[in-house]
Amino acid sequence: MTQFTAQEIVLSFLFPSLGILTGLSWFASPIKAVQEANRRGTLGDLNPTPWSMMLGNCIGWVCYAYLYVFRWYATRNPVDL
Repeated sequence: MTQFTAQEIVLSFLFPSLGILTGLSWFASPIKAVQEANRRGTLGDLNPTPWSMMLGNCIGWVCYAYLYVFRWYATRNPVDL
């Protein structure tokens, strides 16, 4: 069995996990505005451009994660898509 040092645990597991949670909360933050626009049936003054940029960002990171087998990106970004 492999023993991990505190530094390895923090850098390899804790920080990537916190990054996943931060990213999920960042992408979920405009959900109330989207629900309001959906309820009204019109975008009104809601700008959809940031969502298209977030979609492109997620697709890029998912491709990168699968290409280089980087599990932390591969677990977070498909959720955002």
